[in-house]
Amino acid sequence: MSRRVWALTAAVLAAAVAAAPRAHALEADPSPLCREARVHLKNLVVLDTSNPPGNEVLAARYLKKVLDADGIESTIYTSTGARSSLIARLRGNGSKRPIILMCHTDVVPADPREWDNPPFAAVERDGYLYGRGAADIKDLCASEVAVLQWLKRSSTTLSRDVIFFAEADEETGDKVRHIDWLLKNHGEELAAEFAINEGGDTVLEEGRVVEIRVQAAEKEYMDITAIARGEAGHASVPRSDNAVAAIARAVARVSEHRSPAEVNEVVRGFLQRQQELARPPAQGAIADV
Repeated sequence: MSRRVWALTAAVLAAAVAAAPRAHALEADPSPLCREARVHLKNLVVLDTSNPPGNEVLAARYLKKVLDADGIESTIYTSTGARSSLIARLRGNGSKRPIILMCHTDVVPADPREWDNPPFAAVERDGYLYGRGAADIKDLCASEVAVLQWLKRSSTTLSRDVIFFAEADEETGDKVRHIDWLLKNHGEELAAEFAINEGGDTVLEEGRVVEIRVQAAEKEYMDITAIARGEAGHASVPRSDNAVAAIARAVARVSEHRSPAEVNEVVRGFLQRQQELARPPAQGAIADV
């Protein structure tokens, strides 16, 4: 959704310019940067990078063309076929380690029959942009590349390199994972102190960014192998030790499991901070929001 783009751009820009000992102030009117991000978002959404098969090279070529126009060095890394990532770099003075602005260019497949608008048409309506990848996560790619362009054009002094990493194959993870190949063969290009990636939320009130929430962890993936054994027999004679039925019961139990809620230090701190933010200002106080 295009309304998210400026909030994302503001969050990414704030982190990027924090890398500089001295940076030019952003224009009071943020609309030029926002407009550029929206153009990139529409141009990225119309590219069908459904995974499988991915075909992320389409997005990588678009991003490289945009960056080349601003004289920003970038390289496309292809592992197999059209599975391609792009890495760009704005060089700082090296006094601090690099920061990575990261996103992925593949999207989950979309069945046009389930959409009110064609998923790869980038239709704008009532202030929103509709299309596959508009929210996951080509909006972040669009914001980050706009930020990189702004940093370049403003001649901002950077104390660290700013790396833009548009990754392929995030949604499914091929049998030969692209990220594994990239790290093995070109991992030095992604050596950095920290990275900004998807996860978290930007909260707006009356069009203004009031909170930037940072995700502190991610769910972990787990494979389960279940084995059931039973006596062989004929399908016409039901058996109580039927192995298929045992597997079905096991799958149902896993599906019905609900892990207990745990309030750790990060969660507790978040809830406490939310409570503070929700409190009205004390009587006579001036709230600068």
